Amino acid sequence: MILSSSEYGSIGIKLKNGSQIFINITDQMGNTALKGFEQFLKKLKDDGVQKKDEIREIRSLGLETVKLPDK
Repeated sequence: MILSSSEYGSIGIKLKNGSQIFINITDQMGNTALKGFEQFLKKLKDDGVQKKDEIREIRSLGLETVKLPDK
């Protein structure tokens, strides 16, 4: 029951090789867990990283942090 109600706020960064990195910004209750994330997002934007608003649901018993490209 607890696992089904957990939700993390994260950003996903897709690398040139197709793999993805997920950085969790909030804890499972929606509280900010990554201090200074606004500056991090600003730096990505300043460096030309494109922002795409997309909601993805990842079902996992643990936090997914890396997704390798499909072969």
